[in-house]
Amino acid sequence: MSVMKFAEGDFLLITAATAEWHDFELLTAALSTALTFSNATEDASALIVSGRKPRALFAGISDADHSLPWLSHQHATVAGRPALLARVSFAGELGWEEHAANADIPETYATVLTAGATPFGMYALDSLRLKKRHRMWKGDLSSDYTLLEAGLSRFVRRDKPEDFTGKAPLAAETPSKHFATLMEDGQAL
Repeated sequence: MSVMKFAEGDFLLITAATAEWHDFELLTAALSTALTFSNATEDASALIVSGRKPRALFAGISDADHSLPWLSHQHATVAGRPALLARVSFAGELGWEEHAANADIPETYATVLTAGATPFGMYALDSLRLKKRHRMWKGDLSSDYTLLEAGLSRFVRRDKPEDFTGKAPLAAETPSKHFATLMEDGQAL
């Protein structure tokens, strides 16, 4: 799940389609009465624009700042349509996720293709993410593995002074197994 903070108390959570129900139930069960939460899955969609030259591709079709670092996000226009660009890439290459209203996706998709993008499918995405050792929910990740076993400790500050759900078990954990990626000739498989 990706969490984007726009302002104090204003967040957007994005999760994989395969995790939507799991994450919605988990978040709803833990939701404070001081917070509101809504599922906007039916309102928007996303395109992955990834590869060697996404900055050049976007330069002609978007007003976004494409120099922003990994894990940043911004509101911009793509093909003249409003979009949220997240500087992430499940493929492991330089890229962005473009999140936009469902009604705007066909136009922005056509514009991205006209600008030189080549479509790729889920099998290609799966092999690219494996090469970069990115994990996938229900494939590599599940509730059967802890954060540390899954090799995701870089995304959690274990020494964070504030309390959070699971902090005590995480601090006490000594993993007995670890996620591993096979290597061949120095290249991740």
